[in-house]
Amino acid sequence: MKRIRLNLIMFVVAASAMLFTTCKDDKDNLSVSPAELTFHADDVSVKTVTVETNVKDWDATPSFNWINIQKRDGMFTVTVDLYKDVTAPRTGTISVKAAGKEEIISVYQSAAEEHPTFDTAKGYYFGNYGNGTAIFGLDMFNASDDMAGLQILGFSAFAPLNNYKLDVGTYNLTEYGEIKSFLDGWYDNEEDMPFGTFLYDSKLGKLTLITGGTFSVELSNNTYTVTTNFTGKDAFTNATVNNIHYRFVGKIEFEDLSIDMSSTGIVESDYTATGTPQLSFQDEVANETEWNGRVVPVEDDDFGQYIAITNFADQEDLTIYADFIGGDFILDTQYPVWENDNHVGFLVAVLYYEDKLYAIDPDMWDMSIQYDHESQTFDFSKSVNISGIGTQNISVGVYTIQKSNGEGVGWLTNIYPDIKLELTPISPTQTKALMLSNKKQKVISPSKLPSFTPRVDKKVITIDKSQLVPFDKNKFFLYDSLTKKEAIP
Repeated sequence: MKRIRLNLIMFVVAASAMLFTTCKDDKDNLSVSPAELTFHADDVSVKTVTVETNVKDWDATPSFNWINIQKRDGMFTVTVDLYKDVTAPRTGTISVKAAGKEEIISVYQSAAEEHPTFDTAKGYYFGNYGNGTAIFGLDMFNASDDMAGLQILGFSAFAPLNNYKLDVGTYNLTEYGEIKSFLDGWYDNEEDMPFGTFLYDSKLGKLTLITGGTFSVELSNNTYTVTTNFTGKDAFTNATVNNIHYRFVGKIEFEDLSIDMSSTGIVESDYTATGTPQLSFQDEVANETEWNGRVVPVEDDDFGQYIAITNFADQEDLTIYADFIGGDFILDTQYPVWENDNHVGFLVAVLYYEDKLYAIDPDMWDMSIQYDHESQTFDFSKSVNISGIGTQNISVGVYTIQKSNGEGVGWLTNIYPDIKLELTPISPTQTKALMLSNKKQKVISPSKLPSFTPRVDKKVITIDKSQLVPFDKNKFFLYDSLTKKEAIP
């Protein structure tokens, strides 16, 4: 009996000891997250490690002094020094201790890439491009030699200058100006200067036009890291140039080079339109050569500055738009201007020749409409000089497609080659209501945009006859190499 009792006492003591040990382990806990940190050679990012423990005092200690720690409540931040060794990466650890327990965090920093690094960058803000996109310029060089550097002309999400930042991520070559993209480089022989994206060295007389590749943007604590991976060609010999790798790390201040729409003097106005239909598709307006509507200047955070032109082609529910870009009003062929349950309409540009319609690629046509401040008149007229044919007028109209499959349905308006709007300012008291009623609604992805390029003349362009694309209602959107149904929500 005594033996049984003794065994029972020993069991209780042992169980109590186990319970005490378990409780003590539960009380003194320590965990960290993440357990691994990775940096590249010139990384300026700040990474955060969370420390979970119910012990008041804990410490975090790096194994090397290139690892920098700032301790805070329940966490600490980690940065690393710049690493210039191109031969091998380096590794270290951070030891976190509390109540006799330890957690080890591994730190990895990649070897430096053999990217020449610029120490200076100037940013240029050109403002609204249309449909939620802004144009920016970036000139990167070294302060000791500003005659050699790399210029980028690109597109990012629109924001007013006081809130403007480059989008973080990878930027790709574009023809249409979508967010996080850039233009290739080209040389204007008449102006005798390069445009777009290019690498330059004025002292050595070298110029490389960028034709492909990508660049990336990182942003941490208002410090940018811009890294290029471009390909290009020599501007003078056309020889291919590969591995155009450069980097900039630092702050970028953007200079405002945008032009405010108010500088045009345009205010909310009634207009009288005149125009002769080149082709008539709507019986009820077949002979219409004059109509009235309103021009409403609008500025918002999604689309920037633009004008809304109501009652286009004498259609009460039809409003077209022209974005204010770099001092010009650019017709918006991407944004829907009319819609019902089954169909949607877009403003388009076409050429009528020998009883056939041909599509006009916006990349080959400056889509601006001219504004004469003195006469307060908008002029839509444009011409194209076709080799072997001569000069032909370009017409605009509204064409509809099916929402379900993007196939062409038909023309909502006649097409006009010579529209002119004569403006008559209205009472300022009507301004707010007009602006609200004619604002664009953000229903289309801003990644699908019309093409705009400053390479062509404002009034006349020249193309080869072989570049004309027959207007096919079932292949309608060949005119701008976009499938509009993909842009319809």
